[in-house]
This record gives sequence, C-alpha cells and structure tokens, in this order.
Amino acid sequence: MPQFLALLFALGFVAACYGAYVGFSGRALHSDYYGKDVPDHVKLDPKRRTEANRSLALWCTVGALLCLPPIALIVTRLMNELDPALTTGQLVFLAFYGCVVATVGSYPLEKIRRLKS
Repeated sequence: MPQFLALLFALGFVAACYGAYVGFSGRALHSDYYGKDVPDHVKLDPKRRTEANRSLALWCTVGALLCLPPIALIVTRLMNELDPALTTGQLVFLAFYGCVVATVGSYPLEKIRRLKS
C-alpha cells in the first residue's frame, strides 16, 4: 500500500511539473493544452495571457513541490525497513494532503477560466 501511495504522489509530481513547464513556456492558453475553455478576451489580451501563464507556472510548481514530502516520507520508511504499513490516521492525512495538492495544482486552471473582461 505505501508503494502505491508513493506512486500516486509521483504521478502527481510529474503532472504538476508538466503543467509548470507549459506555463513557463507560455503555452497555457493554446487549445492543445489548457486553453479550450478559456474566453477569447483572455486569449487576445497580452497582459492576461502573461498573467495566465505565470499563474499556471507558479501554482503547478507549488503543487509539484508539495508532492515531494509524502514521497520522501514513504520511501524513507521503506528504505529503513520500518514497518511499511501505514496507520489509519496516516492514510486519512495523506488522503487529505492529496486533495490539497490536487486543489493547488488545479487552481490556476479555474482562475484562468473565470478571468473577467
């Protein structure tokens, strides 16, 4: 079970890094990436495009960094040959923490969709 959780957080890390890459490269609003549901006034305004790319890059970087502590904790437990089984409280905490990480990573996408003119 801990290996599966570490894998889930690792996948979240990879997804968040990809989102940060898209934001840093300035392609957040392209229809091939995340720009399908974005209003046209956001796509056409250079200031809003820059804000959207910067927001996506920042929040996805934060989401990626938030994925690292659970991975390090679980891998450390497995490497030190401690009892790898997690208690119910730890599982509940990791589930809550995973929801926080997913929210942080998806926040800029919702923020971009709701930018007003």
